Amino acid sequence: MTYSLFDDPLVIEQLRELKKKWNYKSIIETGTCWAESALIFMEFTDFLHTIENNIGNYNASIKNISNAGYLLVAENPNCKIFQKEMKIINLWFGNSPDILKIILNKIKTNGPFLFFLDAHWQKYQPLRDELKEIANAKISNCYIMIHDFETPLSDGNKSQFLYDAYFGIKLDLKYVKDRLDEINPNFNLFYNTKCEGSKRGILFVEPK
Repeated sequence: MTYSLFDDPLVIEQLRELKKKWNYKSIIETGTCWAESALIFMEFTDFLHTIENNIGNYNASIKNISNAGYLLVAENPNCKIFQKEMKIINLWFGNSPDILKIILNKIKTNGPFLFFLDAHWQKYQPLRDELKEIANAKISNCYIMIHDFETPLSDGNKSQFLYDAYFGIKLDLKYVKDRLDEINPNFNLFYNTKCEGSKRGILFVEPK
């Protein structure tokens, strides 16, 4: 089952506060799904890259972005670029670590960035490879959110602060800590402490 970040209305409130604190310029999302989160993210940025590797979800995202009033202004085999007034959505199709490498090689000097990593529901778990690409691009001054993450308040994945676990891989700090250290060993880590809606856990990562 797919859970959108914004199924939890408290996340929007928290993002509004974090935007004031973090002051990132653009957002890079993995796991577009149907572009629901991507469209809400446009409240917090004028420039978004979002990556999807499922063709059905990708086509649904094209439709949903268009229905939201964005016009297709450019495209290539891997990416469609939509614009509404001064806001731009780059919708990419492909394996998220591979596409991240392409994106970061082009725009890594245009930060700071917020990375929202949510491409984890298939047998291949790309999260560690996504973090590796961020480290390889030497982008240490960035902000990261990982959705569906185990938090200290998770209650065994029963009712609140739910997290993903697929094929023996649980999304927890042990699984990603070394990769985060490769990006920036001085990151500050914290979690959501309130949840509603889909009640998913979220890891927030910021430079100290």
